[in-house]
Amino acid sequence: FLNGICTDRSVLRLNGKALADAFQRKIHLMHNPSDGIVLDLLECVVGLTLQPISTLESSVAYILEESLNKHKKVILIAHSQGGIIATSAMHTLSKQLGDNKKKLLKKLEVYTFASAATEFPFPEIYSEHFSHTGDYVARIGVAGNRSEFSGKIFDYEATGHLLNAHYLRHLTENKFQSNSGLKSRLYGKITAARKFARSNMQ
Repeated sequence: FLNGICTDRSVLRLNGKALADAFQRKIHLMHNPSDGIVLDLLECVVGLTLQPISTLESSVAYILEESLNKHKKVILIAHSQGGIIATSAMHTLSKQLGDNKKKLLKKLEVYTFASAATEFPFPEIYSEHFSHTGDYVARIGVAGNRSEFSGKIFDYEATGHLLNAHYLRHLTENKFQSNSGLKSRLYGKITAARKFARSNMQ
């Protein structure tokens, strides 16, 4: 999981716990340090980050490449400003993989919430993108640049931007819908986790 704006380590841990509870999976956390709400929002508008490239997109790309070489499937979840870093990391990762690109990228799934990125041009990667129609960060990102995003886009008429209180709650309630009526694979993972939890309680 890669966090978004105004997220310190304590909030990151809360995000991680909420994701772990929702999917009944261990979640590995990658911290995108906050520069404060004003600078964080400015970075989103510009589509850049003030953190050194080597400590963000390159680090994420390295972690993903290592994971793809070791595991059958790797899932990256990004929120808000984390969507910008995730997109940049995908560009870096695609260049790093070389001949193994197609084989390894098919093992990767990317899910974004309120992505502030203005593009996600990776049709070889399965991806889903969730946005609230009244969320400012999503509107300058994925919602305002829909044609630049590969994968499925899901919307819900709401204004909240927080991951736990708004996006995850609406995902677990199955509020997000796509214009084409496509079903969300990520929501399917939540229903599978619920069934698993119920079966263990019996």
